[in-house]
Amino acid sequence: LVEALHATLADVSRLQWLIQRLNKTASFLKKARAVQHEVQDHISNMFALPEAYHALLLEVLHRRAFSESLDAEVTAAQRSLDTLRDGEARERRAFAHRFGGRLPPAP
Repeated sequence: LVEALHATLADVSRLQWLIQRLNKTASFLKKARAVQHEVQDHISNMFALPEAYHALLLEVLHRRAFSESLDAEVTAAQRSLDTLRDGEARERRAFAHRFGGRLPPAP
């Protein structure tokens, strides 16, 4: 009976050892799979890099063109405002020259 008990305990001990090894192997494989996915993602990004770089160059050109267009519009708007302001100043001077001597001073 004691020998059977020892044999059973030895079997249980071997099974526990095998279960531990299996758990360690499973943990290792899980980590390896995560690393593999990371590497695959990196490789996928590398294959997409030429297209992304080309798109970046197009975006840089687009932004430069927009900036130049915006600058041109701002310059044109400034000229237009300058013209309006100059015209208004001329009209005010003409008004002041024509009628200013007959009107009370502005507060």
